[in-house]
Amino acid sequence: MEEIAMNEKDLLRQVEASEKHVEIIDGVLTERGMTSPNHYEAVEVIADAIKNYVRSNNGKCVVYRESIGLHVSELCDVTSDYFMPDIMVACDQSKIDEKGVHVAPRFVAEVTSPSTRKNDYNAKLDVYKKIGVDEYWVVDLQRKVVFKYLKSD
Repeated sequence: MEEIAMNEKDLLRQVEASEKHVEIIDGVLTERGMTSPNHYEAVEVIADAIKNYVRSNNGKCVVYRESIGLHVSELCDVTSDYFMPDIMVACDQSKIDEKGVHVAPRFVAEVTSPSTRKNDYNAKLDVYKKIGVDEYWVVDLQRKVVFKYLKSD
């Protein structure tokens, strides 16, 4: 994972122009390397299960897998972050466009890798709480556990 420091405007331009998996975490442009087969399989299994659940319940939400941007900076004024969650479920279609998701997802899951674990457990958890994500999972492949955060009323 490569990190590059820039100002906020330049960061957003870099993200929009990139064809790679890039995020802005704590104001730093972060590029994730290749996905492992275990990571890919975990994302597929979870996303498929959620998609089937939504479909079987006639839900209107959409399940997104990797490489769809979440414009966090529009949802929380204390951060300039831009995430690309491994899995997210967004339900307000009026706030989704070709540049990504502009609304707090109902559900987010991040599948860890050695290079992303710290951000998944710390920085991203804090931001997801602030923007109002209802449920957040950290699927820790190295420890073989799932950490689940549920928003309380």
